[in-house]
Amino acid sequence: MGDDVVVFSDKHCVLEPKKSLDIDWQRWFRSAVQAGAKQAWGAERWLRDHPHRVFSDPICTRPLPIRVPPPDTARYHLVVTVHGVSGASRAMLGGSGSLILRTDIRGFAAHVEPFAIGDLDPQRTFVHVFDDATLDFVMSTLDTTPDFLNYLRRKERLCRSRVVYVAGEENLLAHYLTHVDENGEHALLFDEEVDLIGIDDSWWEDFAESKERHAQLEHDRVSYVWDALIEQFAEHALTGTQYMATEPPLESSELVLRFMAAEPRLRRRSLSEVLLHAIEVTAPDERRIRVIPGQRGAEPMYVFLVFPWFDDKPEEDNRAVRG
Repeated sequence: MGDDVVVFSDKHCVLEPKKSLDIDWQRWFRSAVQAGAKQAWGAERWLRDHPHRVFSDPICTRPLPIRVPPPDTARYHLVVTVHGVSGASRAMLGGSGSLILRTDIRGFAAHVEPFAIGDLDPQRTFVHVFDDATLDFVMSTLDTTPDFLNYLRRKERLCRSRVVYVAGEENLLAHYLTHVDENGEHALLFDEEVDLIGIDDSWWEDFAESKERHAQLEHDRVSYVWDALIEQFAEHALTGTQYMATEPPLESSELVLRFMAAEPRLRRRSLSEVLLHAIEVTAPDERRIRVIPGQRGAEPMYVFLVFPWFDDKPEEDNRAVRG
């Protein structure tokens, strides 16, 4: 389960136009974007060639406690985050300060237009470039793994099949969030006969201020109960404070947490509502079971068990009933 791998390369490099914007831009691009892309491609190559030689400490003594997908099934998504450019972009172009996306710009040498990013190398894995402004828009809006991955996949397909001109990534994101495909999933939908796609800088503002967006945020509030459960279970798995854990505890818990984290925001909403309702309608001295079947073929089935906690009994007895 879970063959997608997201590789982040984070670069802090301030663009301070001094004498010539064109020259200053190219220097900044090489130091931030180009260097970050090469680092991301290098990490992808290592993970593909040596999936079992990945460690969580600098001296390579602690193997990564999660499985890296084998190279024949792994799907890599590369993200370069660049800090220190949005201020200059905002001063020169206005708006949010996010970089322009232009997929007709292909290859490092072609990136001569200030504040415009295209396809860094059409022959290699696509690289998403998120700047200071863009990173916050994307990560705070697509705040579950499946929602984030779905956006990356669809953006990659679009950018490798059409010429796209977007005035800031947040506007592409707004288009994505206001369109759904035949499966009811958010999508980047355009006329198949159109070769050139343009999205101006009004999309995000219109989307953020819409009644639909405010209603969505309000309905999503309950879904963060699911996020809190993931964090609580993960904390106990990492600190070794679980009760009756399967051996090895971290690896077995990580597999379960993958299922929970694989739920998109919309399904987290319904799962949280069912769980909270089960707790609400269960008397303090009663038990209750709720079964939530998968809605689609690959979705897991969840079983919620609500047990009473008797304050007049020791913790060991209460735990034994749950075990």
